Amino acid sequence: MKRFASVSLLVLALGLLPAFAGALLSDSLTVFNPAGAIFAQIQLFEDGSLVCTGGCAQTGPGDIGEDPNSLYYLTDTSLVDPAQFGNPTQLLEAGGTSFSDIFGVATFDAGTTFVFGFASDTDSSPALLAGSAPITLPEGNGLFDATMYLNPRLSKIGYTAQFFSDPEVPEPGTLGMLLGGALSLSALALLKRARA
Repeated sequence: MKRFASVSLLVLALGLLPAFAGALLSDSLTVFNPAGAIFAQIQLFEDGSLVCTGGCAQTGPGDIGEDPNSLYYLTDTSLVDPAQFGNPTQLLEAGGTSFSDIFGVATFDAGTTFVFGFASDTDSSPALLAGSAPITLPEGNGLFDATMYLNPRLSKIGYTAQFFSDPEVPEPGTLGMLLGGALSLSALALLKRARA
C-alpha cells in the first residue's frame, strides 16, 4: 500500500509539472498607490497570457505566446510622464553580453498618445528596440524601480512603480528544491535496490 501511495504521488507530481511550467511569470509592470496597494498592473506569463489590474493591452504582430516584437502596456494614459519618452531602461542578461527586456514610456501613434509599458525578450530573441536605450542595467535580481516614468503629479503624492523581469539564473531556493528532489529520488531508488 505504501508503494502504491508513493508511486501515485510521484505520478501526480510529474503530471502537474507541465501545467505549472506554462504559468511562470515572465515580466510585470506595477503601479502602487500611496498606501502601497496595486493601482494598475500588467503581468506577462511565459505562455503569453496577460493578467491585468486597471486595464492593459498588447500591440504588435504576436497574439499567442510571448512576442519580442510586441509592446505590453497599461491603458491608463494619465499614469505617464510624456517627458520620459525616449528615455527607456534596457536590461542586460547575466554576463552583460545580450539584451533582455526594455521598459518605459512608449507611443505607437506618431507621438500623440503615450503609454507606460515594456517589451519582453524570449529565450531566442531580444526585446523590441533592444540596444537603443540610454539607461542600461544588469538584469540582476529582476526587480527595478520604474517611478521615474510616472506622471510627476502622481509620484509627488506617493505613487510608485516597479518593473519585474524574470532573471535567467534560478534563485537559490529553486536550486535547493531541485537538488532536494533529485536526492529524494536517488534515496528511493537506493532503498528499492536494498529491499530487492
